[in-house]
Parts: sequence; C-alpha cells; structure tokens
Amino acid sequence: MDKMREILLIYRGSTGVATIPKRKPMSIVHMASSNVDNTDDRISRISSSIRVIPNFPKPGIMFQDITTLLLVPKAFKDTIDLFVERYKDKNINVVAGVETRGFIFGPPIALAIGAKFAPMRKPKKLPEEVISEEYSLEYGTDKIEMHAGVVHPVERAVVVDDLIATGGP
Repeated sequence: MDKMREILLIYRGSTGVATIPKRKPMSIVHMASSNVDNTDDRISRISSSIRVIPNFPKPGIMFQDITTLLLVPKAFKDTIDLFVERYKDKNINVVAGVETRGFIFGPPIALAIGAKFAPMRKPKKLPEEVISEEYSLEYGTDKIEMHAGVVHPVERAVVVDDLIATGGP
C-alpha cells in the first residue's frame, strides 16, 4: 500500500522558523477513511495505479512510484478529488507543495479549495530570504525551504508531500 506524508505546517511568525511536527506517514486508505465511504472505488483505483519498485533507492525500501498513477487520468483525478474533499471546509489558506511531487498535486488542490500555493524547494533554489527545515526520511535526511513570509501566523496551511518509500526504519 502506498504511503503519503501529510503534515500541517506551523509557522512561528516573527522568528521565521517553520516547524514540521513528527507524524507517521498515512496510507491513502487511512487518509481518506475519515470522509470517504469504505466502498468508494477511488481508493482501489488509486492504489492499483501506483507501481511498487523494490530496493529503490536502496535495499529494503519499497518505493511507491506515482509516475504510473499520472498516466491514468481517472486515478489522478480521484487523488486530487480526495484531497479536495478532505480540505475544502477546513479554512485552509495555503497549500504548500514539497518539490517535486507536491508541485504536481498541490496546485490543483489549492485552486479547488480557493487557497494560495506555496512551493517548498530543495536548498538554494529560491532567490529571496527563506525559512528552512531539515527532516528525516527512511533512508537519510533532507531539507526544504520556502520563501519567508509566504505563510502568515493567522493562516492555516497544509503541506502536500510526495509519496514516500516504505520499509525503512
């Protein structure tokens, strides 16, 4: 089963520090279960559209490749629709998408719920002042940056991160 990391971004106003709380990745079935009928065929269509690549990027990891999902328009639309249904009534002001898969899913979600989209990039890709956060992966660490001031203290934000590999520590 694929895993999707879904994290609320907490922005600490004047300090310019973004904190990402540690949360376990959620399967798309778990993510959608709170607002989707268990008989909804979208979940199985999405799951069956994702290719699993064993031992990538290192032994023991079962990488969930969404490239194949993007080739199935109905499954891709189902994915966006599930996110929109989950967040449309949550007063979300910002959808932040983590490079690169967050750039695929984030903008259509933001447009559909009437929120702005904020790209979160790998280090040294943004030209202005940034806030950054280092985080752990199953197979190492990484860092993301976002332009400072994009998310304001009174705004609610959702971070759309990529599908992640499973099977790590």
